[in-house]
Amino acid sequence: MPKKPTGPIFVTYCSKNKRRDAGLLPALARYDSARIRQVHAAAVSLGIGFRVLSGRFGLLDPADKVPYYDHLLKWEEIGRLLPKVVKRLAREDVAAIVYFTRPLRKASAPLAYHALMEAACAAQGIRMVAIEIERP
Repeated sequence: MPKKPTGPIFVTYCSKNKRRDAGLLPALARYDSARIRQVHAAAVSLGIGFRVLSGRFGLLDPADKVPYYDHLLKWEEIGRLLPKVVKRLAREDVAAIVYFTRPLRKASAPLAYHALMEAACAAQGIRMVAIEIERP
C-alpha cells in the first residue's frame, strides 16, 4: 500500500512513451519520461509524496503496478476519471498539489490532464499550483 501523504505532493501526468514489457510494472518503471523522472527525483529529495496522473487509471503512486497501454486522455473522459482521482486524494488526505506540466498551449495534449487535476482539487478543496516545465 502506498505511503500516505501528510502534506503537499508533486504530481505530473503520464507519458506516451512506455516500456512495452508484458505484465505489470510499477508506474515509475512503466512510463519512459525524463519529466516524470525529474519530478519524482525532486519529490524524493524534498521528502514529499509523488503521483502520476494516468489518462486511463487516474492518480498513481510510483509503485502502483500498471499494464502496458496506449491511451491519451480525451476531454469527454474527464468525467469518468474524476471520481476516481477525487477518491484517492481524499483517501490520502492530500493537503496541496504542485502540478508539473509542459507549457499549456491551446489544443495541447496536457490540457485535458491539467483540467482533470484542477477539477479534482476543486472538488476536494485542495490548493493546486501548476508549474510549466520545458522538455529537457
